[in-house]
Amino acid sequence: MASRFWVGGTGPWDNVSILNWSTTSGGLAGASAPTSADAVFIDANSGTGIITTAAGSASAAITLNNTNIELKLGANHTAAGGIAFTIGTLNLNNFTLTQSGTFSSSNSNARTLAFGSTGKISISQNNGTVWTCATITNLVVTGTPTVDFTYTGAVGTRTIQHGFTAGGSAATSVSFNVLGGTDILSVGRHARNLNFTGFSGTLTSQSITLYGNLTLSSTMTITAGNPGFAYLASFGESVITANGVTGDVNTTFQLNASGSSVTFADALTFGTRTLTVQGGAYKFKNNATHIFSSSVSFTSSVSSPVSFSSTVDGSQYTLSSPSGAINSTYLTVKDSNATGGASWNAYVDFVNTDAGNNDGWNFGLSPPYASYEPPIIIRSFTQPRRF
Repeated sequence: MASRFWVGGTGPWDNVSILNWSTTSGGLAGASAPTSADAVFIDANSGTGIITTAAGSASAAITLNNTNIELKLGANHTAAGGIAFTIGTLNLNNFTLTQSGTFSSSNSNARTLAFGSTGKISISQNNGTVWTCATITNLVVTGTPTVDFTYTGAVGTRTIQHGFTAGGSAATSVSFNVLGGTDILSVGRHARNLNFTGFSGTLTSQSITLYGNLTLSSTMTITAGNPGFAYLASFGESVITANGVTGDVNTTFQLNASGSSVTFADALTFGTRTLTVQGGAYKFKNNATHIFSSSVSFTSSVSSPVSFSSTVDGSQYTLSSPSGAINSTYLTVKDSNATGGASWNAYVDFVNTDAGNNDGWNFGLSPPYASYEPPIIIRSFTQPRRF
């Protein structure tokens, strides 16, 4: 493998130009354009401006480490290696960057990752850390950020880390699509959307904070235990499609963003772990039974109330839990059938509301008030004795 260093500032990256390449950092131009066997370096000696790839451009690994350079795709580009993005701007410009190695951008430098409306990164790497962006402080993400993982085998563990250490937020999150594989997948911490369609392996959570949609594959499994999922919907409606998969991990829903909501698109079987709902609007698939453990709490407040409704107004959904008392505060319930042996308590004195078409809920006064009877006061009036 040879090395190619960009020394041309603004210019085209194609498969023939020799005016912008050198064999050393800041060296004389005139080296041949890189091939899929050559590592490409864009560093402090690369000048200032925009590098635009053309059809036919190729590389092995790419290192982007120049605050004054924007690497802009002018066509789809394939890198037979990984991407090390330290500083600067990587602009996919609605094209696809395909790579067979790790995408790495874990630091606190000012850098921009621009996708456009249809741009994406496609990674075939396996058996290792395929996306390592643990620290994403000062990372700016624009457009519709989409990353596909295309490995289809069964070897080892793939690890995805985004904002695991620092800098994670809705604004800096990325959507991940796991399109295949029967291996183990370890994911943490922040993701915009997670789609596992085509994946038949095992998901191990490193504590996932999700801001958008979750689509599970009917052929995948989720390792039970903790850490689990935290949903912080920030992009309007978040849709969760379980496809029959049980998520037996500790899970928290805390929807504080204005206009955010969660829709359960099919029957949800939660498992035996703790589920906490801390505010937000939730729609449950009508005519479906959603099964929860007895470790469920609806800990909303006057500033973050919770509402339950059906995906089809007027058509009931079923909530089922086997035992225990499931208590709620500041909960509004509509079109719900609560069953399974548990006591579903939405007492009116805990500021809960029966919005209609509900069965199985306790909407009365909470004990001991429900059994409270005012004392009977007997007054005796005695006429004064006259002498």
